[in-house]
Amino acid sequence: MYDTQQQLASVGCTATTQALDWNTDANVIAYGGSHFVVFQRPEQIVDSIVTPARVVQTAAAHTARVNTVQWLRGEPAKPGQPAPITLPELFSGSSDGSVCHWVPNGDPAVHTTNWVCKQTLSDHSTSVCVVSSRLLDNGSTVLLTSGGDEKVVVWHRATPEQEFVKVQTLPFPKHYIMAITLASLETPEGPVLLAAIAGDDMMVHLYARSSSPQCPESPAKFGCVDKLPGHEDWIRGLDFASNDGALLLASGAQDCFIRLWRIEYKPVDEGDSADTLTKMLQTAERNFHVGSLRFCVRLDALLSGHENKVMSLQWSLDRTDPLKLVSSSADKTVVMWQQDMESGVWLDLVRLGEVGGNTLGFFGARMGPKALELIAHGYQGALHHWKCADERWTPVVTTSGHFKGVYGVSWSPDGAFLLSASDDQTARAFSKWTQSSDTKPTWHEIARPQVHGYDLRCVTMITPTLFASGADEKVMRLFEAPQAFLESISTVSSVNTDKWNASKAVGASVPALGLSNKAVFEDGTTQDGEAAVDPALVPGKQTAADSYRSTTSDAVFPFMQSVLSHPPFEESLIQNTLWPEVHKLYGHEFELVSCAATHDGTLLATACKASQLRHAVIRLWDVATGLQVDALPGHELTVVQLAFSPDDKYLISTSRDRSICVFERTQKEDGATTYMHIATKPKAHARIIWALAWSHDGKYFATGARDKSIKIWSFTDDQGLVQVGATPKMEDSVTCIDFAPRFVGSNYLLSVGLDNGKVFGLEANAEEPTTWTLAFACPTEERHCATVRSARFQPAPSSPETALVLATCSLDQVIRIHQIQTAS
Repeated sequence: MYDTQQQLASVGCTATTQALDWNTDANVIAYGGSHFVVFQRPEQIVDSIVTPARVVQTAAAHTARVNTVQWLRGEPAKPGQPAPITLPELFSGSSDGSVCHWVPNGDPAVHTTNWVCKQTLSDHSTSVCVVSSRLLDNGSTVLLTSGGDEKVVVWHRATPEQEFVKVQTLPFPKHYIMAITLASLETPEGPVLLAAIAGDDMMVHLYARSSSPQCPESPAKFGCVDKLPGHEDWIRGLDFASNDGALLLASGAQDCFIRLWRIEYKPVDEGDSADTLTKMLQTAERNFHVGSLRFCVRLDALLSGHENKVMSLQWSLDRTDPLKLVSSSADKTVVMWQQDMESGVWLDLVRLGEVGGNTLGFFGARMGPKALELIAHGYQGALHHWKCADERWTPVVTTSGHFKGVYGVSWSPDGAFLLSASDDQTARAFSKWTQSSDTKPTWHEIARPQVHGYDLRCVTMITPTLFASGADEKVMRLFEAPQAFLESISTVSSVNTDKWNASKAVGASVPALGLSNKAVFEDGTTQDGEAAVDPALVPGKQTAADSYRSTTSDAVFPFMQSVLSHPPFEESLIQNTLWPEVHKLYGHEFELVSCAATHDGTLLATACKASQLRHAVIRLWDVATGLQVDALPGHELTVVQLAFSPDDKYLISTSRDRSICVFERTQKEDGATTYMHIATKPKAHARIIWALAWSHDGKYFATGARDKSIKIWSFTDDQGLVQVGATPKMEDSVTCIDFAPRFVGSNYLLSVGLDNGKVFGLEANAEEPTTWTLAFACPTEERHCATVRSARFQPAPSSPETALVLATCSLDQVIRIHQIQTAS
């Protein structure tokens, strides 16, 4: 058997306002990513040794997208009674209508702790988009959930050992709730629990109930006590904070404003003692009652600083700092507000965010420990992390990932980095970050070579500096690495790039309304001679004639030349790590599906969707010229997979027509290299053949299909195409396979990915690969939850001591890299 260790789990954050939350006590960040609740450990520095941010668990309990997560919050501590701010319990809501309650199975401060789902709450008929919880002083817990079914459900738990039960439903007919927050307000008769609820009716609904410390088993019902008008658009964010015996409620809306409401207990005999002038100068107060208790609420401040929708709000949780408020907005900024103690005016203490690009701003932001860190997430699933040191905020390396399904991964021929292609219209490169000899290398996104206008469907590395990608369009595109990429990967990953042939360009930029990455050269111009970079940013290139800023008035992603010593931040990834496009390959009449390149990097084979014989051809392209060499018939329907033998003598293809075709390398009359159809195996499987892979020695190839079977084949000039073996029937459709790049002992090792998300390995004796047995299986907590689209072993040296590395990707948006080695 083999041991597997996950080295990378990469997934973007859900693009919803409450998809991320930070437990500042355990220092764990949780966010929704596809069907998963993702637990991340942020960057930590101990004894000058930096441990980069990393995903430690992708927990699966939901069956649809996770929309919202929130850590359980306790009541603010009373003087001299310190208590945890955030407790190690998490609530998540999903599009499947369920709410999951997560607890640790160990000490949450320990990095190896796994989180498990303790209870699943099901009462909503549609997506759950908001959850809010509060642990009360009497030990009971209140949880409010809401979604698209026009109601808020109140759940109650008497003690931490018990489960949550539904106690009330608050109807909101014809309205969609987008924000909920809870807090208790102290009164002479005991605490009163307040709930603020808001959504598309532009009102803040205040609900209240009296808490009974003596009887936590029988909670009182919530009742509506007031509706606060003022906002002129949908309200997206709410949060309570305790302040001088009162509550401050912050509300942020799509009208670009933040309103601060002060809610406080007011004895019945008060209110008439102020003189006439004071009454005139006071902001109008609104009064409400909870039983015999009287409360007043007034607008304390109106914050205007955002130029677009306010998407989320959070008060600082640390009790030693002055009260701070962080807001995120669609105007691409995150603002931290703090009240000036002398004037009482709220000022924007810090303003952070993105510059340029086609992003749509931030959906949410959360403060870290002591309000000295901030993390925000945006429309494209990206995370942005900042730290404050010596009153200066700087970005920090964090995790990243695709925010839609990933269709393919491909290793560079030397295994230096991994390239992925996704439905989110990007191709991303991942490599190891080697900080020093004292730290363990960690995997990070090192570049985003392609940002496209179509969903990407296939990708293949041709050489270490050249790749081809196909999308939901008819054009295949080739990209070549710029000098900036070689310099960055050499510095960040300690990769020797001396033998790599890179483009003469230093980078690339994307013009407005364009889909092609234009090369940018050292003089700051593109291949069309247009300015694409500020000459002041090109060392040694600024002259008197360059005093103007020749940017990029037409560039969506303007290039700024830089060489990095660490993995790039999101702003740099989307703007400065593009690869220039060198060829467009025209010829296919429908959307591209599959591609493969010869190992010598001279030819590229591609195929597109086909329902007719004339479209089901494999087109061969000369990589150097970008010209079509040949069109190979053989199939009747879409060619799903293509694979060249290790010596490039044969090309194998599989199709929706369930057949396998074999093509042999030959020469045309004009001397050009092509492939000739020499064999076909009709009905090789009972269903569509999804998977195809050659063994590293070229003796065998394997196919996997929807019929849940994997078959082993050989092809020789004497015997032709012969089936030599088959694996036992799988539990689900086989969607991807790959052979290890060397023998493991005396065995072949074959990785398998299934339609249900499982990934495992099979092995068989190399002399007679007829009997296949289980070699390894990725643990349940490290498995995909949707179709595994691609599994690829990293090209590796032949040394048996070297561990194997397997990369997998799935429609669940996750890329995983596992290290596999023989168990000791």
